[in-house]
Amino acid sequence: MSMMWMTMPGQTWFVAVLAFLGMWLPMMVAMMLPSTLPILLVYRRTSAFRGEPRLGWFTFTLGMGYFFV
Repeated sequence: MSMMWMTMPGQTWFVAVLAFLGMWLPMMVAMMLPSTLPILLVYRRTSAFRGEPRLGWFTFTLGMGYFFV
């Protein structure tokens, strides 16, 4: 297990971190989006019914907050 965090020959830590994030972030979005999308759609529909301004921004912020946590 200790070898798991070793960099490949000729690879810097920065490139290793970028490669990890490049694979991990899309995987997390793909796994979390199916359960998050219904919540975001209900929130957007409810906010639109109430006539709230900046609907897209608030929906985006809610989604990013969910993915950040």
